[in-house]
Amino acid sequence: MERNSMRHNTNLVGRLESDNMRRMLLASALSVLLMTSLWLQFILAGGAHVTAFVGWGVLVIIDVVEIGFFVISDLLIRQKKEQWYIHVIRAYWVVETIILCTTTFVSTNRVCIMVQMLIFIAGVCLIPIMPTPEQICCEVLELGVLMAHLFIGNIDMERALYACVIIAFGNVVAHQNYWNYARRIRESDKLSYAKRQAETDQMTGLLNRRGFEHRISSVWPFCNRQGLEVAVIMIDIDNFKRYNDTFGHGAGDNCIQMVAGAIKQCTRRSSDFAARVGGEEFLVFLSGINESDAKQWAMNCKREIEALAIPHSKDNFLPVVSVSMGVCHWDLGGLKKEFWELRSEADRSLYQAKEGGRACIYMKNRMFARTLENRA
Repeated sequence: MERNSMRHNTNLVGRLESDNMRRMLLASALSVLLMTSLWLQFILAGGAHVTAFVGWGVLVIIDVVEIGFFVISDLLIRQKKEQWYIHVIRAYWVVETIILCTTTFVSTNRVCIMVQMLIFIAGVCLIPIMPTPEQICCEVLELGVLMAHLFIGNIDMERALYACVIIAFGNVVAHQNYWNYARRIRESDKLSYAKRQAETDQMTGLLNRRGFEHRISSVWPFCNRQGLEVAVIMIDIDNFKRYNDTFGHGAGDNCIQMVAGAIKQCTRRSSDFAARVGGEEFLVFLSGINESDAKQWAMNCKREIEALAIPHSKDNFLPVVSVSMGVCHWDLGGLKKEFWELRSEADRSLYQAKEGGRACIYMKNRMFARTLENRA
């Protein structure tokens, strides 16, 4: 049952097909190289102009088909059209198989036929990693080609038995190769999932402290090298203890989740990320952003959170949940700094926002976007 589920795992099949790109490239290069030497030997030995023309024509067709498929595949990968890429790879497998089957019937030299059979088996069996249905089709096709050669007298029974042994061995290796590859991918996915779980705050879906530290350790050196402008923003839910005492911890958890959702909505760029670093405290990192945009981002995020209109306790200074923010912006192109220095400055700004009456933003000792409505 596990193998059947693996076979129908779209992610697994997609990754197998992607890996087949490299493997089929190797198979094609080997087949073209060996077939070129065989055709040259056959053409030189025969000396017939028609045979030479046909031989070179087949080689040119094979080369054009393979180069065309790989160019198209590369373009599809770059454009991230994964489904079309999978279809192209499977079409390539069919066309390559037809070409190899056809060329094995052209020669009458038995050694040439056997070598081409080996190339055929390697090209469509040993090299690609295919799920079981495709592999069975490959085995049937191989046996069909072998029986056809035996029937028309191109190879004798002894060579047919040799070829059967090779086909059997090749397919056993191919099946084992597929399941080993599938197992490695499954284990890799489990490890990646466990790592994501360990670095994700389960309540909010944001990064937790460990995940944030891991992310910043890889991003910060790059920002320093590129001399980017960056911003660190600390966010704290105002009077959250009073909210918990009034509505209970269950409602408090829901409040944190809603605020985190608003913060996540505001961090849309792949280079930006947010983390929950305390009970009701969040940290946001923005890169490649100037000072004016960083301030505007904080104002927009604060507005989104207040627009949720989460009711606060009656004795709160605002009827709805609000946040205080401390913003630190720095241009790393002018002076390099360590991340902890920017975080400390953002912490100081957040403290100023709380001391300044909450529901506001502090940046470089200046207050912005203070909410004054219905203050007690």
